[in-house]
Amino acid sequence: MPFPNLLAIHAALKDAPIVSRPPDEVWPAMIARTSQTGVVCGIDEETYDYFLDVLPPKYMGRGFAFAEGAEPLRWFWCTGD
Repeated sequence: MPFPNLLAIHAALKDAPIVSRPPDEVWPAMIARTSQTGVVCGIDEETYDYFLDVLPPKYMGRGFAFAEGAEPLRWFWCTGD
């Protein structure tokens, strides 16, 4: 597994409170809100699909990890709600 700590990080983040997506949130505001390290943020399905499709994921399994170049990973998963 290329990122052995991702499962531990994912387990910790799953138990964290979720910062809800504000209604009518514009793209720059969503990027700023979701760029906070260690903060779990709700997004809509369209945003999830965008990040899944825009570049090949850095990791897939129980969600996926996204990053451009050497930037920090963004971890995406579905809550099932």
